[in-house]
Amino acid sequence: MKRLIAALAFAVVLSAGRGQTDEILPRPVPFDVGEKLTYAIRYKFLTAGRAVMEVKDTVDCDGSKCYLIISEAISTMPFSLFFEVKDSVFSLMDVRTLETRHFEKHLRE
Repeated sequence: MKRLIAALAFAVVLSAGRGQTDEILPRPVPFDVGEKLTYAIRYKFLTAGRAVMEVKDTVDCDGSKCYLIISEAISTMPFSLFFEVKDSVFSLMDVRTLETRHFEKHLRE
């Protein structure tokens, strides 16, 4: 479970790892507002939880247009009785350069 959460957070950071440049990307970005990834987290035959990553909107961030990306991982019953997870990651990524402008991670495990 912790590995999946770390992988989702790492994916958000990697998607913004274009370096320190203000150049416009030469190719189109492979995602847009409204894109959503949903994963079922399973442990043997039990569904232990779900993880969702979504490009919610574009917002203004210090004069730049940024993608608002929200990721959540939540455990389900009966798995929550043993190990409850309610994690969220909030990220703002510059639309032109894909640089991370803001990143927050809230873990509740």
